[in-house]
Amino acid sequence: MKQITVAFDGEVDAETAENVANYKINRTIKSADLSSDNKTVVLTLDGEYYTDANKLENQKEVKLTVSGVKNSDKSKTITQDITFTPVDVTTPSVKEVTGLGTKAFKVVFSEPVDRATAISTANYKIDGKAIAGSVEYAYPDAVVISTALTTGDHKLTVSNVQDFSGLKVVPVESDLTVSEDTEAPTVASVKTTDLSKVVVTFNEPVKSVGTVYNGISSKTGTVTHSTASNEVTVTFTKDNALSVNENTLVFNNVTDYSGNSATREVKVTPTLDTTRPEVVSVTSDADQGNTILKVKYSKAVNDTALKGANYTVKDANGKVVTGNGLDANGHPVRTITWNATTNTATITFAGALNQGTYTLDITGVQDTAYVANTILPVSTSFTVGDSSEFKVSKFWHEVQTTTGNKHDVYFYVSFSKPVATSGVGDATSIAKYSISWDGTDNFTALPVDSYVDLVTPETVRITVPYTEKTLSNPKLKVSLIADQDGNLAYDGVGYVSGPITENSINVGVDKVEATAKDTIKVTFDDKLTSVDPSDFRVTTTDATYNVNLDSYSYDGSNTIATFTVVGDLGAAPVAKFILNNTTSPSTQNAFGGKVKFNPQTITDKVAPETVDVATNVPFKVTSSAANTYKVHVYFNEGISVVEGTNLVDVTATGVDVSDVSYDQGAASNELVITFTTNASLDYDSVITVSLAAANTSAKAITDASTNKNAAAGFTKAALYSAVK
Repeated sequence: MKQITVAFDGEVDAETAENVANYKINRTIKSADLSSDNKTVVLTLDGEYYTDANKLENQKEVKLTVSGVKNSDKSKTITQDITFTPVDVTTPSVKEVTGLGTKAFKVVFSEPVDRATAISTANYKIDGKAIAGSVEYAYPDAVVISTALTTGDHKLTVSNVQDFSGLKVVPVESDLTVSEDTEAPTVASVKTTDLSKVVVTFNEPVKSVGTVYNGISSKTGTVTHSTASNEVTVTFTKDNALSVNENTLVFNNVTDYSGNSATREVKVTPTLDTTRPEVVSVTSDADQGNTILKVKYSKAVNDTALKGANYTVKDANGKVVTGNGLDANGHPVRTITWNATTNTATITFAGALNQGTYTLDITGVQDTAYVANTILPVSTSFTVGDSSEFKVSKFWHEVQTTTGNKHDVYFYVSFSKPVATSGVGDATSIAKYSISWDGTDNFTALPVDSYVDLVTPETVRITVPYTEKTLSNPKLKVSLIADQDGNLAYDGVGYVSGPITENSINVGVDKVEATAKDTIKVTFDDKLTSVDPSDFRVTTTDATYNVNLDSYSYDGSNTIATFTVVGDLGAAPVAKFILNNTTSPSTQNAFGGKVKFNPQTITDKVAPETVDVATNVPFKVTSSAANTYKVHVYFNEGISVVEGTNLVDVTATGVDVSDVSYDQGAASNELVITFTTNASLDYDSVITVSLAAANTSAKAITDASTNKNAAAGFTKAALYSAVK
């Protein structure tokens, strides 16, 4: 339950095969070890205790994704999903017992074992007697037991040590031969692929290592060593790194489990790492309404992977995407985070990208090699899917006309996403629904002859045939429904509708936003099959405007329609979106439900823009004291200013500029930037004023609306003589 064996159909490249970042499972992977024939990798999961949740579940299906592993000549990259069901019905056993002199011995088990039971001395006996000593655990499947031993043959009995399925070792005697060890560990082999890391293998398990240095005692390295391992890894900083020629490494106080200790020297001529980093994958996700991109690299990279300028987001047409945490050049402005375990950079947007296909251009990223290798510029596509919540979006009913007391009743339930039609969350199972005919909270099962049909991917129809029931504001309860991806909703007490009427089929409006002076975005609360702009108008206190339809799309929960207003709403619009055709609108859903809503206040989402003071005069400059100047920048609406950031800058030719600050001007639409120079400005000095693109997420300068729409970054320049 703690190890997964991945068998390839040929030899694979060791570097990519042993990179845990190239394997994905809903567990944390600690290590990936390639076999000597280069065809099999054993993945070991993190967590040393049976009580840890980070283990496979016996006889429960799980999916492993392999991506980024290359074949032996690196001509092919393996990307594959494997679904398997782990089964463990075998008790652990003692695989090997090795004497480590007269003071310790090592026990290797047939599979990973629980630390808590493995380190109990009560679970081990030598020649039938309890052990007086200590046990060191070597994850995942070994222990070293320190105790005084006599030379010769012994019998070891192990009991109560359990694996991660809870199965315990069957007490069986194992042979242990003890001989005296009087020699300290010696170097068996040395390996390096760069100037900063060396792996040395000794001829026996090493208990401890002192300092390690390269040539001279001041050039020390950081030592990493696992319990009972023969391998010692030494990592050097750039200042202490190996040379490209032969180096002499000195290992002080290399000590084995018999207490033998010595200083060992090893000669090594390193091989430079000349492999460029590559992008293994780019995937999108969502968190708290923000799109997230995870960029996985083939190897460890340095802080160049955290620079937003090295990433550019473009849409399906190759156009740079701006806003939602992207600057005017499509670069992320929020802090990028790095996961060293998975070699993954995470880019978090300030909002959600629309559904669709995008391209991420990556350049300038370097690895952590002593002589850094730079990635070749690469464009990788990614898809932003539907990250919205799966839920019920609408109920309505129809009563079929009849001449008698009985009639067929149809209840429709529309969900936000296509629903499952089989399995635990089957939306076509009548057992998922219960009814209150009179609108109270007294719910009962639907009649036994009722049935459910799928009428669209998102909508089911419940038929109650030939019933005498009277409908008095009925309610439905929905329980344990899944979407097509298996995401369950209402698996607790269920979801109860409001009173269901025939008019419940109508389509409403969730919100209306002005995104430009002549553009509005309307979110309808259902999936529309047709949108007629003549059904709608925009009104202000002074005028009524027609609208033209630009586009509309369904995001999985709502229809988003963009309209152009035949008129100018201004930079700070105060307007309403109204239904012009209230009797028979053409805008409707797949079931003939018409749009019906009260006038909707349009939310101001229009960013403030700078305006020139006069023709070809982008701003004005005043002087309040010797060598102290103020730049006055004006916007097309009132603004709100948060002082004290470094987002605003000023430069001037011929002088040095310092002490740049900014605040709100006397006018509501005025930004005042104060700066000091080391000399007076000349008439031909060019003054350049800029607002960083990061303001779109930092929102230091916004409009005065409650939405705090951020001003876009800008750069403006003029001669001092023209603006003074």
